Amino acid sequence: GNTDFSNMDAYLKHHSDASMTVEWRQNEAAIMQATFVHGSPYVYFKAYQGELSIRTLRSDGNEKGIFYEQANSLGVWTRVAGNHNNFLVTGEGDTSFRNVSGSNITVGNEAKALTLTYLPETAGVPSNALTTFFEAKARAVVKTVEIVFDVNPANGEVTVSHAYLDEQGVAIETIIGLHPLHWKYSERETSAHQVRSARGTLKFTQTDRFDYRLPSVGVLPALP
Repeated sequence: GNTDFSNMDAYLKHHSDASMTVEWRQNEAAIMQATFVHGSPYVYFKAYQGELSIRTLRSDGNEKGIFYEQANSLGVWTRVAGNHNNFLVTGEGDTSFRNVSGSNITVGNEAKALTLTYLPETAGVPSNALTTFFEAKARAVVKTVEIVFDVNPANGEVTVSHAYLDEQGVAIETIIGLHPLHWKYSERETSAHQVRSARGTLKFTQTDRFDYRLPSVGVLPALP
């Protein structure tokens, strides 16, 4: 959320092959934006006015708490209706967190920017090793994703390449979740971190690009 504005509307500002940036406006004035990347555990937020805030259903107690507080990062867990989730908030540069025990945490830094990370641990509080693995690339901000398809005319095999780029269009290393369609047909090594999704298990890897190859199966496409 935003500390100074509460009646915003969301608009699509920018998109690429596997990312989109949403801009929130109030009375036609741009207030804040966020970039979402397909398969990424990260959402990149930036405010133009006011300060960014993290809102939870409850204050610290049985349904919300803090599990990590280091440098410019804050770890928040929530447990609502039996569903446990862990989030890491990482600010750009020197960052302050105010009202951390409450249900509306204000995040302050000069850039007015943060990354919200979904950590793939649903059974309880994540380990420091898991948290720091995702924290390391939290502020490596991905702006666009380029997907290229290359067909081998000899056998019909299709090579699909995903490349992750920053705001200047330069390759940037990030952590990305590979869906079954990706990791089943890729030689890319993945980390030990994974999580269930609506499309099967996501396996996370650190890279600036990955490729996967789909064999020709005739008329019907290959399914994940």
